[in-house]
Amino acid sequence: MDSKVYPVAISYITVKLLGNPLYAKTKAAGKAKELLDQCQAAQARAQKISETESRLLRDVENYEKAGSFKKAIEIIEQDPDYKQLKNDLPNVTDKLEKLKKKAEK
Repeated sequence: MDSKVYPVAISYITVKLLGNPLYAKTKAAGKAKELLDQCQAAQARAQKISETESRLLRDVENYEKAGSFKKAIEIIEQDPDYKQLKNDLPNVTDKLEKLKKKAEK
């Protein structure tokens, strides 16, 4: 699901299903609570990925401009969030590969 959909889904479930007394005690409301938990967890993960990507790209920008490619590489590779979310950060991984190529020159 696209990360832009999570706030809409959370709002809809909260207001229309769980907030309506007609639906609040139905089986569908029980499933909606499960879905709400899943949406909130997915939204938090998407936000963490976005924040990590922005932070890492911002942190290495000045080192790249100054020509300190090894320091920029070190910042990315030693970041605990990058290690955890490596597969979900393609822009940071691409930046790391470009930095490694520049460092070899």
